[in-house]
Amino acid sequence: MNTSESVVRVMLVDDHILVLEGIRARLEQEKGIEVVGQATDGLEALELVKDLQPDVVMMDVSMPNMNGIETTKIFQERYPELKVLILSMHDNREYISQLMFHGAKGYILKDVSVEEMVRAIRTVADGATYICRAATETLFRHGESSDPVASKLTRRESNSVESGQRTQQQSDIE
Repeated sequence: MNTSESVVRVMLVDDHILVLEGIRARLEQEKGIEVVGQATDGLEALELVKDLQPDVVMMDVSMPNMNGIETTKIFQERYPELKVLILSMHDNREYISQLMFHGAKGYILKDVSVEEMVRAIRTVADGATYICRAATETLFRHGESSDPVASKLTRRESNSVESGQRTQQQSDIE
């Protein structure tokens, strides 16, 4: 989809009515974006998406009945062409990773500007991935270890690697 030539059909999913109404009111001012519907949880979103046929679903993670992770998985299975953009307050590596793994095409935090939200919608509608700066920093921030591979190794694997390094150092000395 080339968003410069067509209207992006967006469905909003969030369990906070005020958030839904505020985003809808703002997006309705944007040329080239049409809000075709809204839902307050994943179950309702699954019911509506078939009839509404949005290009992009902009959805929260934390919702009652069915959260954004589970809903994204089902969307990916049933509607692989549907683009899911997550709009969340959670700056959490696990959430971001799970959602992207299960088919979300974008992840933005609720503190982004309207301009960035619109850019994210257009980007995922065009088939690209969009992750806001704060979420990107969270994804690539290293945890306990400065070596991301070492942090995933079991104790046995770590000991084996260390043993191999000592053996290599000894042979270098000889």
